[in-house]
Amino acid sequence: MPVIVIADKCTGCESCLGSCPYEAIVMKEGKAYITEYCQLCMACLPVCPEGAIVEIKEKESVTVPLTDYKGVWVFAETRGSEVADVSYELLGRGRGLSDDLGVELTAVLFGAGRDKADLLIRWGADKVYYSNDPIFERFNDEPYTGLLSSLINEHKPEIVLAGATSI
Repeated sequence: MPVIVIADKCTGCESCLGSCPYEAIVMKEGKAYITEYCQLCMACLPVCPEGAIVEIKEKESVTVPLTDYKGVWVFAETRGSEVADVSYELLGRGRGLSDDLGVELTAVLFGAGRDKADLLIRWGADKVYYSNDPIFERFNDEPYTGLLSSLINEHKPEIVLAGATSI
């Protein structure tokens, strides 16, 4: 469950900064802010004298019929801002699956620009969801899994392919 700072309660006292072993708390505009490097250790919660740092309960899951899921997705891994070779291999496999199933092939790309998204289209993707937000410049599993799971929940692909590589 995510940890956030309630900005209206935060007085900017900076008591929380030293409590985080992952240096995931920074000051922005005079208020504490939890970064994407938070590992949910919860060490900061009891330290805040104002109770401004809280754990957010996640929404309950909803059962969706499997028939609502359509399409094949390929997670296009990047290194720096370059698409990893395994992503192109997966597009080839994904193209075969999507053609057999009669569904769309979509690539998902984080940490690269429109030019790399266009390249994935040329390699066989019917469309690409991409984000070049600075949060994806350096790999951290929290923002990657957060955005990917959000996209999967919204668009409901029936198959997601990802390479088994180490970044």
